[in-house]
Amino acid sequence: MTDAFLSPFKMSYQIGVLLAASAIRDAYLVVDGPNCTMFRASHLQGNHDWCADLFRADGFHRVADTDATTERLALGDDRLLRERLQQVAARPDCGLVLLGAMSPAAMTGRQYDRQVRELRARVHLPVAFVPCGSLTSDWLAGYAAVLQTLAENLPCEAQADPRRERVAVVGHLMHRQEADLRADVAELERLISGLGLEPAGVWLEGGPAADLLRSASAGTVVSLPYGRAAARILAERVGARLLECELPLGLDACKGFLASLATATGRERSLEGLLERELRRAAGRLEWLLPHHLQGKRVALVADPHAGAALASAVEEFGCQVCLTAYWAAAERVEAEERVVPGRLLIDPSPALLLEALAAEAEGAGLDLVILNAHALRQVAGLLVSRGIPFVEWGFPAYHTHALVDTACLGIQGTLHLAEVMSNALSHQAILRECRPEPGG
Repeated sequence: MTDAFLSPFKMSYQIGVLLAASAIRDAYLVVDGPNCTMFRASHLQGNHDWCADLFRADGFHRVADTDATTERLALGDDRLLRERLQQVAARPDCGLVLLGAMSPAAMTGRQYDRQVRELRARVHLPVAFVPCGSLTSDWLAGYAAVLQTLAENLPCEAQADPRRERVAVVGHLMHRQEADLRADVAELERLISGLGLEPAGVWLEGGPAADLLRSASAGTVVSLPYGRAAARILAERVGARLLECELPLGLDACKGFLASLATATGRERSLEGLLERELRRAAGRLEWLLPHHLQGKRVALVADPHAGAALASAVEEFGCQVCLTAYWAAAERVEAEERVVPGRLLIDPSPALLLEALAAEAEGAGLDLVILNAHALRQVAGLLVSRGIPFVEWGFPAYHTHALVDTACLGIQGTLHLAEVMSNALSHQAILRECRPEPGG
């Protein structure tokens, strides 16, 4: 099959919008456009996220389109758009109405700000328009746009006496409602609490829209990479200090995350005891695993730029060598953030280029393990199977790996989990090699 017929790795802006809407339990999303929005939602529900409820058996789905045909758009007919907005706002479980638009509808010059104002005047819940970016941006921009829209529109005005010990986290990628992402939220809050601080909510965390308002009383807003603009806006609105951090994955990254937060909040004494406890416990669990299972292994990564940089750092801490990293994101995004990772870097490679690069590593110095998402796995599975290369499915999307019990992917717990699944994948593949029949046997 030629490369022209293989699916590209990048996902659309609308996928990111759907991810964010799914991560707010009582949010309803109305998309002005054709019904292809419903097909995009299938990337989440029933595939990546077994707990998603964007589609519901009773027919009252949390995502709705306006079936905006070319004829309706040309005539300026927006009656169905108004009806959809009124229908979702009338739902008793609706806590937030998000309005989005596909490019064909947005280009006709519809007055979405007027639609939002009119609905706000009739209902007592937040209503916001998510800017259109389907033609120019990817899923990461779509997710970030929803967070920015929330930061601009939710009633989170500064309080007269914000509680300075309260910490809100903005920019967590809550890409599904399963136990792994819920464990990530719990791990972030556990680390914050370990410094004697009080968690004031995580954007996003899988709860209702009202829970996001807890951050209005935060004295510190921690910005994670998936929502930088939203964090800046929220910190300014609530009068909090802004603290930009990278994803806390890997022991060094977790230490840096906690040290930055401790310094900003004057909790240096609490930091010393917390790090001693956490690192001693982690070291005890890794001291045998790393030298016997992971040290010296050559690893390739396929991830978004934020997760990829964090994974590369953590994997190198384990004693592995990152020989290849592929980012499925727009080149300008990676260049703007100056992502530097060890080994060869591919930015938004075609499926053929990724296959070629992985094959070259396997034939050269060797390739022991690949960490990648399901979208990439479907394109390169043949190579991995034929060469006997183990893999770990990690991040979004993960169609073949699900979490029914708490298994964090961030923080100290997430670092231990990463080492665990890498070691298990290597061990399982070693067993398969031992059991493989000899040729002609």
